[in-house]
Amino acid sequence: MSTATINKINQPGYIPQLDSLRAVAVFLVIISHWLADSHILNRYMPNGILGVTLFFVLSGYLITGILLKSKEMLAKGLSLSKAFSIFYIRRSLRIFPVYYLLIILLLLIHPQTIKPSLYWHVLYASNFYFYMHNGFATQLSHLWSLAVEEQFYLIWPAVILLTGKLKLPFVFIVCVCIAI
Repeated sequence: MSTATINKINQPGYIPQLDSLRAVAVFLVIISHWLADSHILNRYMPNGILGVTLFFVLSGYLITGILLKSKEMLAKGLSLSKAFSIFYIRRSLRIFPVYYLLIILLLLIHPQTIKPSLYWHVLYASNFYFYMHNGFATQLSHLWSLAVEEQFYLIWPAVILLTGKLKLPFVFIVCVCIAI
């Protein structure tokens, strides 16, 4: 076991079972993409939708936990601007390098694939592009879920950090009702 893995496991609040759920989500998406719709594993269950939904739920749960800890730090004197900065810097360092490396590599290796929709992907608006073009028929179709996640990161921190502690449960209930 690597030192990084041991350090991760020893962190307070780390829940290893969530890594297992993440693996299930990956497996469901892979089944959906790699096997034909007529395959028995895809015929009776919408694996891709279930996998992506599981990713979104896990991400929402984990990000909300991070933001609630930041909210506790606000009560202890952390400034609001510092809380936002810490959140966005951590998210950016985690996602942006690999995401933009993929876009740059595609521009270099297979430019005809990405040029028509480049600005949409650069701005994390792939989901809008695919919606406006009625489908996900390109090799870049997987970028829609990252776009949705980044859009979530734009809105959710403000909701959590700017809502008063007593009103937060009500806001959570309203958001769940809207989502359903």
